[in-house]
Amino acid sequence: MHRKQWIFDMDGTLTDSMTVVWQGAPLELLRRYGREARPGIHDVLLSMGMVEGAEYLIRTYDLPLTLRDYEPAMRQVIRDLYQKVELKPGVREMLARLKAEGARMCICSNTWADQCKEVLTRLGVADYFEFFCTAQGAKSKAHPAVFHEVLGRLGGSDPADAVVCEDAVYASRTAKQCGFYLIEAGIAAARRPVHPRLDTAGLGGALRSGFIARQELQQHENSSGEAHSGPPHCCLLKLLFQIIPQRRPGRRLPSARHRHPRAALHPELARCQLGDCRQ
Repeated sequence: MHRKQWIFDMDGTLTDSMTVVWQGAPLELLRRYGREARPGIHDVLLSMGMVEGAEYLIRTYDLPLTLRDYEPAMRQVIRDLYQKVELKPGVREMLARLKAEGARMCICSNTWADQCKEVLTRLGVADYFEFFCTAQGAKSKAHPAVFHEVLGRLGGSDPADAVVCEDAVYASRTAKQCGFYLIEAGIAAARRPVHPRLDTAGLGGALRSGFIARQELQQHENSSGEAHSGPPHCCLLKLLFQIIPQRRPGRRLPSARHRHPRAALHPELARCQLGDCRQ
């Protein structure tokens, strides 16, 4: 099993930007205007869409902004915070390995494509990706169209022969329903149980970050007696599917306090919050 098309989300999947950027942005915006955030601000914003969140911040903290002013001001804050973002452990090595094996890769993110390219260029991995796609509006990852579009741009046609790496429940659900081979990383994977044998082997944390180093996979295979077939990243897929239960239809969705940290800030997640998206 050797898949040649890989579709990556960026925030929370390849980079540690979920906390640094998307939870830090409202605090930094308030700081720039000399305001101090009240306790529980994140819980409040998690229950709101972007416009509602903007209105809340402007009204509650008496910010000298209109709704028209808010988006460019917040985008500048976000752009600045991205300067602090780093790759998750193992990502650089994984991308190099996939590239060496002939995989074709792209970024499909809710974050603006130019912002993704800027971040990944600074981190030295932008050249691994053939293009950067902004998944907003009609191209929301709540709907299959954007996944099929980027698959075609990567030269693929059958979702079963491609991989989607995601951290958002709603996007993961869409990809799975389309028939893509799915790796759930970051936030989505962090809430799922990890096999105790892997925790004992020290792999639980790596799985929750979404990736496992090649040598750790080999150690696991040697200790478990499982035969190795195909390249290391295929073993990663096999292992993830063995130990991370997939979301079952009808399962209760996360409450408002567990929704996506970007929900009150990001244009698309204003309508499509984690676990609260309707197709």
